[in-house]
Amino acid sequence: MRTLTTLFILVFAATLSFGQIDQVPKLLVGNGGVPTDTIPPAGFPYPTAFNFNYSTVPGVNAGTVGAMFLNGKYYLNRWNSTMMYRYNANGPGGGPGTFADSITYAGAIRDLTTDGTRLWGGNASTGILEFDPNTLATLKTYTLTGGQTRAIAWDYNRKGFWNSAFGGNIFFHDTTGVLKQTITNTLTGKYGLAFDTVPGQQAYLWAWNQASTTTASLHKISIATGTEVANYVFTLTATSVGTAGGAEICNVNGKMMLLVNYQNFAVAGYYM
Repeated sequence: MRTLTTLFILVFAATLSFGQIDQVPKLLVGNGGVPTDTIPPAGFPYPTAFNFNYSTVPGVNAGTVGAMFLNGKYYLNRWNSTMMYRYNANGPGGGPGTFADSITYAGAIRDLTTDGTRLWGGNASTGILEFDPNTLATLKTYTLTGGQTRAIAWDYNRKGFWNSAFGGNIFFHDTTGVLKQTITNTLTGKYGLAFDTVPGQQAYLWAWNQASTTTASLHKISIATGTEVANYVFTLTATSVGTAGGAEICNVNGKMMLLVNYQNFAVAGYYM
């Protein structure tokens, strides 16, 4: 009887374990430790810190575009619903690890940005929403003069927002919504923007762009001149699988990382 009871417990535990496999994001690693599903192109100078593959996690894999780290957590928001998923930064390479919680927010946000304290997002319309980073309640809406906000980045130097529609130019607005600068741009699939600066050096914007149904491209743009100084093309794993989502440069546990979302598929972090 004791043997049968022990066997039942072992089988039941194994059933629970195997039943939960698809709930856990996977780190897919190939030769040399390079993630096999979001392989950077040749010449990409920024080492991969982590690759968080969430393609098998229900809910998270159904519209999340977030690439954000704030207050010790990663934020993965759905653009097509009001759900936000948060993960603790205890995964491989400092990436997302254990699931923290899910919470509702205003919804429809395509790209997120932060000044290290507050959280903002663009909903592909003419406004920017400010959120409480803890409760995700909407605190304020900024109305912009000109341009739509799909991609967004906070400028630490100028204290305002860079924003862009899917196509067209990139704009800078102050926190009152007044247009201050325009960068001429011809990219047609901009989804995420990230602000990149080092004290005493030139500042840049990174645009994470839906280049085609089989590629995503990352573009480094000089704020001073408006010229593109570098671009890198990432090949998707399959047609329209892992297309460009949100982007941000964040201080993750003392290290600066460029975070990019491969929609419905993965979030990757690259050391800057």
